[in-house]
Amino acid sequence: MSENRISIFPEDPSKTTEKREIIDRLLAFPRQCIYALINPKDRKIFISYSRNLLFSIGRNIDQINDDNHVCSRDKDLIELLIIETVKQEKDLRLRYRFWEEYFKQNGYSFYRNIKTINYRTRIEIIKRAKDKKSLLAVKLISNNSRSMEVVGLFEKMEDAEAFKEKHYKGTILKVVYADNEDTKEYLKWIKTQS
Repeated sequence: MSENRISIFPEDPSKTTEKREIIDRLLAFPRQCIYALINPKDRKIFISYSRNLLFSIGRNIDQINDDNHVCSRDKDLIELLIIETVKQEKDLRLRYRFWEEYFKQNGYSFYRNIKTINYRTRIEIIKRAKDKKSLLAVKLISNNSRSMEVVGLFEKMEDAEAFKEKHYKGTILKVVYADNEDTKEYLKWIKTQS
């Protein structure tokens, strides 16, 4: 991960070439990613995720410079670490949770208290719009119930339970969709709605 570490506070802030180099390095990464402001000396970390990396880092730098960020007092020790780029926006929170656990298990302390978002699954009966046929929907639900996503549609309860057991047993760190026709049709329809 060392090639993903970036010193975000130039040694001489008046040198625009240093600032430009930082921006160019940030632009080389995809917009959606998991990143951290890390103090390697004290093993402290501020971990976050973003749909727009350059904007998020810019906001964090401004807050640190204004002494309005949890990392402000360690400004001279902070480095930016791009941990992982994420292709699917829906995976950002789950991958964030994975990395949060990873750093916790590796002895890092956090600059802020972390409210972990856990996910659970639920099976519900729904009616398909086109023919009113009843299907069983496996739904992924956040512990604060702010997000709910259908990850599989099935005609039989044993198929829904088998899918849930195979892909969503234990800690959920990745979104997996069922690979059957009902689910594919539903996901295709959902894309047309957004």
